[in-house]
Amino acid sequence: MTVYELQQLLENTGLQEKEAAIYIASLELGPSLVSTLSRRSKINRSTAYSILEKLTKEGLMSKYVRSGTRFYTAEDPSRIMKYLERKKLEIELKFEDLKDKIYEFKRVQVKICPLPKVEMLEGSQGIKNIYEKLRDLEKKPLVISPAKAKSPSEIIICEDRVIFISQGENFGAVVVSLEISGMLRKIFDALPESMKSKR
Repeated sequence: MTVYELQQLLENTGLQEKEAAIYIASLELGPSLVSTLSRRSKINRSTAYSILEKLTKEGLMSKYVRSGTRFYTAEDPSRIMKYLERKKLEIELKFEDLKDKIYEFKRVQVKICPLPKVEMLEGSQGIKNIYEKLRDLEKKPLVISPAKAKSPSEIIICEDRVIFISQGENFGAVVVSLEISGMLRKIFDALPESMKSKR
């Protein structure tokens, strides 16, 4: 492989272009001064120094002082795999942390919307689709439904949305709103048991 192709591989692992260039230059030259690596990689000296320090912290470079002069050298290429393993672990931890808090982002998203999101579903198939989606919910919704109605209608209260179903008029409406959902939960608590249930 060419030096350019090797540098591209390093960039694919997450290194910046200049970081990859410095590392490749160090592999080629061995222990070197900052100025030498700067010239070889065509990166200005102050930037090269910052990059060398960063790569040293990442475990891809090492440094030592000889006769009062600081030298930098690339670590064995096998360290790249350890670097990637560490980055993979960091990403997995960040993923788990974000997954646990994704609902908080949804709460912000709802708050900044000027109006609740409303979806209308007509016909028996539309109503059937609503009930099928309810089966996938982790937390069972609350249901307000007149027990003796000839054409039963329902208000289904989920965590972040409310669903209105009219069997008589054969349509359903889904309103995505934490505020409306919260308000109807309070109303649900005050209703007689004959009008409420858990689906």
